[in-house]
Amino acid sequence: MIRAAKSLAIVRWLAACLVVVACALAQAQNPPPLPQPNLPLRANGEVFAIVRQPDGGVVFGGRFTEVNGVPRSNLARVSPDGSLDPSWNPAPDAPVYALAVEQSTGAIYVGGLFFSVGDQQRTFVAKVAGSGAGTVDPDWNPGTDGFVPSLAVGADGSVYIGGEFFTVGGLPRLNIAKVSGSGQGTVDPTWNPSADRRVLAIQVDASGSVYAGGWFTSIGGMARNGIAKLSASGTGDADPTWNPAPDVGVAAIALDGAGAVYVGGGFSQIGGQARNYIAKLSADGTGVADAIWNPSADDQLLEVVVADGSVYVGGIFNTIGGQARRNVAKLSAAGSGAADPDWNPSASSKVTALLVDEDGSAYVGGSFSDIGNQTRRGFARLEPTGINAPAVFDAARPGEADALAVQPDGGVVVGGYFYAAGDQLRANVLRLLPDGTLDPLWNPSVTNALDSANVWVAALATDDTGAIYAAGIFDHVGDETRNSLAKLSADGTGSVDAAWNPSADGTVLAMVHDAGDSIYIGGAFANVSGEPRGNLAKLSASGSGSVDPSWNPSANFAVRALATDAASSVYVGGLFSEIGGESRSCVAKVSAETGIVDPAWNPGADGNVYALAPDNQGSIFVGGEFFNIGGEARNGVAKLATAGAGTADPVWNPSTGFFGFVYGIALDDNGSIFVGGNFYEMGGVSRNSLAKLSVLDDGSPDPIWNPGVGGGVNGLRRLALSGDRLYAAGGFTEVGGEIRDGIAALPTSILVDTIFADGFDGSP
Repeated sequence: MIRAAKSLAIVRWLAACLVVVACALAQAQNPPPLPQPNLPLRANGEVFAIVRQPDGGVVFGGRFTEVNGVPRSNLARVSPDGSLDPSWNPAPDAPVYALAVEQSTGAIYVGGLFFSVGDQQRTFVAKVAGSGAGTVDPDWNPGTDGFVPSLAVGADGSVYIGGEFFTVGGLPRLNIAKVSGSGQGTVDPTWNPSADRRVLAIQVDASGSVYAGGWFTSIGGMARNGIAKLSASGTGDADPTWNPAPDVGVAAIALDGAGAVYVGGGFSQIGGQARNYIAKLSADGTGVADAIWNPSADDQLLEVVVADGSVYVGGIFNTIGGQARRNVAKLSAAGSGAADPDWNPSASSKVTALLVDEDGSAYVGGSFSDIGNQTRRGFARLEPTGINAPAVFDAARPGEADALAVQPDGGVVVGGYFYAAGDQLRANVLRLLPDGTLDPLWNPSVTNALDSANVWVAALATDDTGAIYAAGIFDHVGDETRNSLAKLSADGTGSVDAAWNPSADGTVLAMVHDAGDSIYIGGAFANVSGEPRGNLAKLSASGSGSVDPSWNPSANFAVRALATDAASSVYVGGLFSEIGGESRSCVAKVSAETGIVDPAWNPGADGNVYALAPDNQGSIFVGGEFFNIGGEARNGVAKLATAGAGTADPVWNPSTGFFGFVYGIALDDNGSIFVGGNFYEMGGVSRNSLAKLSVLDDGSPDPIWNPGVGGGVNGLRRLALSGDRLYAAGGFTEVGGEIRDGIAALPTSILVDTIFADGFDGSP
């Protein structure tokens, strides 16, 4: 079962990658995007690994596309003089999760999710020169068939690889392997501990023992839960005695060289002791936990480093060692492991990588946007005192737009995950003027003080006055506390409505405003304003935003899409199997007045529903990840009847292809429907993530309108129409053959269009 589940996950991930690649290979790109908007969205990068080279250089890897505005794809080097290396740029094509150094040459071993490094094909693991341009080693290429989050180099130069894979260098190796550090990276023919689940951390001591941590339950031929001590020779057998046996997995390991093993993870028991997320184990015997050393964090540890006689830790905690410490801390290696009373950088989001020199100066990596009360995006250098060093190495990547709302004046509000639009700071929400340019004043700033990386404007709606309703996951808008829901002024600065404050206890993923001045919200929450509401609620759009006391259909799983029609019905999409006490698979129709589920309408999708668009003429268009809906085979998009059982139109069937997903739908008034998502085929013809279809007949794609969307990792997420402009939002970096990061506008038709003059668009 483990192998089957992993195989499915890998196949789906590879399929998604193929979709992204295909989307970057658009053939006919017509029309090009409109000149405005052209505001590259920027989001925080993430740093997952940091290493020091023998010459004093520092290499860091993660998920980013630039450092201080200089193009750097997921991997960068700080020169010994403390500046960004201007030449070193191996450029893996996907995130880097692990790094290790060949001490004799300074070469860097790289692990992650990539398929290529530089101009060389390398699957998940590579070796690059430590200087110059960072050229890929032309010979070393063990190659795995799954991602690599951990690497370590042994005293003999061997490289240990940990992750989630079945093969290395063409040989069967389950999640852990040993390869030569030179030549072709030949796999050790004997060493094969075979972990049954993911390996996240590897450390090698001077005596030749290999410590492995992760989520496994067996390794080295023995039952070992989460951590094991393996022989570096022979077959890699697990030490028959050493067995700390945490109750939950281990994510980080550090050795002090004096007989102690420091570990961090998600456990509450380890080495025979109650220990919350961090422990100090003996390297000998059974691996008992130190009876005194017990910093006791309040949440997970993701990184542990021993240096200058102290233990440095990173993770997602708020307290550790008896002190309030946010995501990063320095602990005493002796006694109870108390937190240093003076060292307190305080990172705004999780810390996943640390490098500490013997003098106590440190490099910190993670997903934070500030540390030590200063802006540092994903990567920071600290003085020994814990304050920021002057050097700044902001890691950034393209932002993502996930929500659109069109105002009555033609302005468009965009929400998502970003900190800047072009050269202007905009925290996760912005407004475009009717001409597509950035509104210079409207700037509400949506943030999450508890976790700066865990903030997202996922849904937007507007009313007849143009006021904007924003939803997602956040706790502040401007200086006002707002939990996942807020109402903003239509113009001006986008000030927060002082009264409207419903407050959800989870993430709001969908929102729609109806003619009766109500707001329907869906998502992953259990309460709204203290009222129990299972992922679905109805609010007043005015006043305080009170929860309707009687409307309570309650879905048993997340709601991802909402729409209303003129007949006072609310259509609900998501991944639920029950709503309002009735069995409904992923899509349902409920009364806007009572919340009662329509007893007959039951299309029954077999996968997630992300988009709903009723035409108010008896049909509703549905987009998602499904293969069957309304009693018919329909891949990703379907046209259903709004009456009766909600059967699928027997003829209308454009189809996204087997791996295609539809996330956004927009209907125009001329008989066309625009669909966007992650796909490379629509109706049997090439269409890269965006297509224009007829609402009539079989839904054939417009043969000329084919701009193509490419780049990024999350495709196209939302579509909205404003007059003759189609706004597209997502995680893309290219539209119609031109660079557009996250947001673009396209003309809805092509001026010279002799083929469509026959009425394809629904004209008589």
